[in-house]
Amino acid sequence: EGFSEDRSQGYSLEAHLSLPGAERALIDANAALAALRERPDVSDGAVLLSGVSRGGVVALMQAGHQPEDTAGVINFVGGWMTESPGDPEINPTLFRRVEGYNGTVLSIYGEDDTFYSIAHSSANLAQIKEVGAESEIHVVTVPEFNRGHWVLWWPLLWEEIVEDYLLASKARVDFAAACERSVPRSSHLRRSTFIVC
Repeated sequence: EGFSEDRSQGYSLEAHLSLPGAERALIDANAALAALRERPDVSDGAVLLSGVSRGGVVALMQAGHQPEDTAGVINFVGGWMTESPGDPEINPTLFRRVEGYNGTVLSIYGEDDTFYSIAHSSANLAQIKEVGAESEIHVVTVPEFNRGHWVLWWPLLWEEIVEDYLLASKARVDFAAACERSVPRSSHLRRSTFIVC
C-alpha cells in the first residue's frame, strides 16, 4: 500500500514509495476479481467496480486497466494520500489511471472528511475528465462532526444516487433489472453485486 520505509510512520508521502503501493493494490484487486470469476454463481460479463477511500482509487485504476470488463465505477470518498505535506502529484497521477474507461464514474463524498476535503477531492476528480471519462460527484452531509469519510455506512444518504446511476445507461439498466427480478425494489441495492476494494 505504499508504506514509509519506517513502517511506524504509516503511508509514505513520497511518490517513489506510494505509487508502487497503488500498483500492488491493483494487482490484488485484479486477482480478487479473477478468483470471483471462477465461481459458477458469478457472471462473466462486465462488473460494477466500487471502492472506499484508497479502494475508490483502486476501482478507478481497475476500470482503466480493464475497461471492456467494467460496467461502471462507484467511488466512495476516494483518495490515496491525504492533504498532508506529501508529493502533491500522487493523487492526480492515480486518478488519471482511469484512462481508457469511457463511462461515467460516480463519486460520493461526505462533507467534513478529515482525510480529503471537497476542494481537494474535486481537484482529483477533475483528472477523470482530463483523460476522457465522465465524472459525476455528489456531496452529502454525514451526521456528526468530522464524519464525512464514513459516508458508506450511511446508505440512506446515497442509495437513490446509486440507483439513478445504475439506471442511467443500458448496461446499468440490465444490471438493475436483474436485481429487481430477484428481490423487492426497496432492498435491491443491499443485495446487488459490487466488487468493493
